[in-house]
Amino acid sequence: MPDDLDRPSSSGWTTKEMLAHVAFWDEAVVPVVVVMFRGLPMPSDWTFGSGDLGLAEDDWPPADIHNAREAAWARATPAAEVLDRCDRAHAQLGALLGTLTDEEVAEHEEYFAPLGDHYDHHAPELRQPDP
Repeated sequence: MPDDLDRPSSSGWTTKEMLAHVAFWDEAVVPVVVVMFRGLPMPSDWTFGSGDLGLAEDDWPPADIHNAREAAWARATPAAEVLDRCDRAHAQLGALLGTLTDEEVAEHEEYFAPLGDHYDHHAPELRQPDP
């Protein structure tokens, strides 16, 4: 199966690129919840799976820049490592969501409500035959 991850999906991204993209956005929930919503510092050893983004604290580029960087990371990374990152990011997201209080969910409902839609959005592309 890992050999199939370099084939393009119907969107034009390879499966590896799409998985890296999804992993990044799963990882991005952590600083949103920890720093923005809870006002806590990030653990000093925490980083995105693709490495340090090299951003200033208030510098968050548009999504397309993140998506392109993550796709480039995936192209240069073995499939097994991309799959491991995706698994870790998803598990980390699930664990973090499990710590949310009812008050946090209610206060930031507009942020949390569409999180699952990201998976639903990309799943059909991965089920399509090769373009």
